[in-house]
Amino acid sequence: MAPVKTAVLGHYDQTKLAHLETLLSDSGIKVHASSDGEEIVRLANEQTPDLVIVDVLMPGINGFEICRAVKALPGEGYRPVVLMADREDAYSRGRGRYVGADDIVEYPLDGKKVEELINYPFEDMDCTGKALSVKKEKSMKFVNALVREGAPIRPDGLVARITDPLTGLCNKAYINLKMEEEFKKSRRYGTPLSLVILDLDNFRDVYQQHGKGAIKEILVEVGSVLLCESRDIDIVGRIGESRFLLLLPSTDLDGAQVMADRVFNNILERPFDVADAAVSVSMKISMGISSCPRGSIKSVEDFLNMAIRGLNDAKEQGGNTISVVD
Repeated sequence: MAPVKTAVLGHYDQTKLAHLETLLSDSGIKVHASSDGEEIVRLANEQTPDLVIVDVLMPGINGFEICRAVKALPGEGYRPVVLMADREDAYSRGRGRYVGADDIVEYPLDGKKVEELINYPFEDMDCTGKALSVKKEKSMKFVNALVREGAPIRPDGLVARITDPLTGLCNKAYINLKMEEEFKKSRRYGTPLSLVILDLDNFRDVYQQHGKGAIKEILVEVGSVLLCESRDIDIVGRIGESRFLLLLPSTDLDGAQVMADRVFNNILERPFDVADAAVSVSMKISMGISSCPRGSIKSVEDFLNMAIRGLNDAKEQGGNTISVVD
């Protein structure tokens, strides 16, 4: 691909947007800039730029959704998408790769990084533009972002203390802190908050049949499904050996059930291809949901326990189902 001559640029902050626009323009690039996510997608469609570069925290539709939308645009030619994220934002780096971003760069940009970007030979080497609808292809983008040469990337500092080293999701300790924080907000302002807990029903069977390596691959891929189905305001974590949690701010029970249905069907219909299995492995899951404000939920412990009761109820029904305890 030839050096970048035109670019569509997006950032939620007008001052930072103007700075980035100047930085790119000074490098000889014709820039179409906006702070509106939908406008970014429209410009990418109309201008067919050599590069789309956008911050992950765009309002309305965020950077991840913009990336997916741009990659799905019709027409010939490949549209590279680069996402901007903070240095220690491991979540955005993993999720960015999963949705098909060509690169995730550290903000703020400087002249050297801009020079690298405009001269980088972006190519559709993994058929991103043609394979976004293929679940396995999509999930491997997330896996590759978290795993280097077969070993999990273990981030340093604060990120390491809040991250599950296998999946890259939030760990149990951090989930507990965020749950307390979001529950207090819900109680104070009367805003809805929901919780979905899911467990892999046949985890032990798969482990016994295919071994530790296979189950690790499956756990990482399940994590990628949860990231893809969630919004950037949602908190996604792994809280047990085969147990995951979705904390959904500003989401009532109906919204949580819609989310749970999407995750449930995605995992249920997905063929998990693992190295030691001759055929694809199918996973079965149980899910429990709780939502507040609700009279019977007076503490964060009540909130969590109601979702766990739903999960246990789903398992008592034979598993592979979703349950809400009244």
